[in-house]
Amino acid sequence: MNSSKMLRMPSQENLEIGGNEKFIFISSILLWLFIVVIYFFNLWGGSLRTWDESLTAERSREFLLTDDIWLPHLNFSPDFNKPPLYYWLSALTFKIFGVNEFSVRFWSVIFAIGCMIFVYQMGCKLSGNRWIALFSLFLLATNPHWINKTREGLLDSGLLCGMLGGIYFLCFSVRSRGKVFLSGLFLAIGGLIKGPLVLLSLIIPISGLIFKKRKIYGTKDIIFVLCIYLLVVLPYYVIQFIRWGNEYGERYFYYNIIDRFFQGIEGHGREPFFYFTQLLKLSPVSLIYFLASLGILLKRTQRQSHVWAPFLLFTLVWFIIINISASKRDLYLLVLYPFVAMITGLLGGELVQLLRNLKLRNGLICVSMIIPICFFIDNYQFKLDFNPYLKQIGIYLKNVYEPQDSVIVEDGARNVVLFYSEIPQPIQIVSIKTLPEVLKGNFIQGKNKTYMVVRKNKKAEFVSQIQSISMLESQIIYENKKFIIILILSRFFKG
Repeated sequence: MNSSKMLRMPSQENLEIGGNEKFIFISSILLWLFIVVIYFFNLWGGSLRTWDESLTAERSREFLLTDDIWLPHLNFSPDFNKPPLYYWLSALTFKIFGVNEFSVRFWSVIFAIGCMIFVYQMGCKLSGNRWIALFSLFLLATNPHWINKTREGLLDSGLLCGMLGGIYFLCFSVRSRGKVFLSGLFLAIGGLIKGPLVLLSLIIPISGLIFKKRKIYGTKDIIFVLCIYLLVVLPYYVIQFIRWGNEYGERYFYYNIIDRFFQGIEGHGREPFFYFTQLLKLSPVSLIYFLASLGILLKRTQRQSHVWAPFLLFTLVWFIIINISASKRDLYLLVLYPFVAMITGLLGGELVQLLRNLKLRNGLICVSMIIPICFFIDNYQFKLDFNPYLKQIGIYLKNVYEPQDSVIVEDGARNVVLFYSEIPQPIQIVSIKTLPEVLKGNFIQGKNKTYMVVRKNKKAEFVSQIQSISMLESQIIYENKKFIIILILSRFFKG
């Protein structure tokens, strides 16, 4: 049985938007070229963002320096927060392209492009019309929040690619065990990148069993997908529980999943309407277009709208979950964008069908494309340079650091400094209060030279604290616009 016939919207005819198959082909090529250019433009160089991107980079780098290939490390200590797949892949690109920003961001870009391929393919299957699929792809590709974040070295595009791949192969491919196997495999990829949240995407095929009268998969196929997922993912978790016991469970499952949901940990607590304000600020075009498309979807008959209902249900469920969660971050919105783009793509098809005046139709299409492009141009990050001054600090330390030295930094600077300095040992985090104890411990351990990285506006406080400690000498050996490096020596040190 032909899968495209079963999933195509019955009322959708070929839309007369400017022409024939050749025109559609040229438009597709131009859009994909646009996507490749905006993704890879200035992807190399610049500097890493302080938190998530530098965490990804440093965990990946430490895979090259530790003997533990199963568990990520951060600051050369076991780190239970995330599964290892993205860090394995980044460590591989470090081997190929070197330890740099491009290698960290490469897989995020690859997964994001994979997401857009699935969006286009599912748009074709859902609508039976490539123009609607192209419009969905266009809306996602011109969403600056989506593009800017997935160009950074983050895990979210990998999670999403696993979700979308799992949905596509289960719900839109011909009935075969091979396709169902690929569905489970993609879900496992997402699970090994960012954890079991990938399984929430099964809301779509499960609800599809309810909304669709004719289907190309059944309950047994969903169970088979889950089995494949567990066969691939469970060995990793079993190994960690064997090695670390309850420590792994408490840190990964309780802290990273349960506590993050019920508590605003790590400074991520926000006001109740955080996501509404973020959508208005970061993706107003996507929000407005989506709300407009909902108005059209509500007027469709049940027979016409049933193919969209599972996607709309997942979108609403995810939005409710992230709003209920105590930890709120704008990154959690990224999961919504591909599904919002697919649903909104229907708006373009509906408008073309409803408008009989060719000039009015083409004019409305042009306006609906110009608005996202203008917002994209105004908000696209042409240069991914988030911490140029910390990068300078790291490069300087790389040139002066010796194995018997120690490095201490203020909180927030550690991962960026570790990555760019390529120091093969832990860096300590200090504050004004903890500085005397940390320095005393370093010199007891024979670390006679300590490099301390602090913000320039706190120079006087730290220098005063060092001078109050007997038997220590210090001098500022490097500074830029935002940071300084203070060299601290024991007065007994000769060298």
